[in-house]
Amino acid sequence: MVKITKKQAELYHVRQEGFEGWADIVLICGEQSVSVMIRSDYGSFDHHWSHCGYDPKEFLSNCEFEYAMNKLCDDFLVLDQSGCETAIKQAIIERRRIGQIDKHTAREAWESMPELAYASTDKNTYTNMVYMHDSFDDIFDEYDEMPRDTKPSPSCQDFWNECWLPFIEQLKSERSAVAA
Repeated sequence: MVKITKKQAELYHVRQEGFEGWADIVLICGEQSVSVMIRSDYGSFDHHWSHCGYDPKEFLSNCEFEYAMNKLCDDFLVLDQSGCETAIKQAIIERRRIGQIDKHTAREAWESMPELAYASTDKNTYTNMVYMHDSFDDIFDEYDEMPRDTKPSPSCQDFWNECWLPFIEQLKSERSAVAA
């Protein structure tokens, strides 16, 4: 037999002035649990915290950016192509400095870098392309040495700043009003 229960959900409409920066945030709160479902200008996000340890709205108010977005979003971290390029250049310079590669090999690898600029924005595809590129054979001996620099997704960062932070302020004001 299937057991079906009905719970009350809370819908928060977050709207910035103008037409950009909106989010609909749905909370289903238990005593110490919370489901968060979000549709927004910046994408869809969701997570269920089955045991947050205390009041769910207070819990959400205390979540830090990286923790919350890592839970709410599957692709929170994206390739930091600039960081990867810097790491590759440093590796070329270091291998040349210690005599592991000659001038010709270093120049060939350095001049191959622009080919990677348009390779991919996916961190795994980018890493594989560097690893499979002949010019980098002597630069990176092992796959584990490959640069994998990441940064928060711009859409996640924008969602956090434009929608999540105002939403958290709303939660805090609700909690203050209840406490008063």
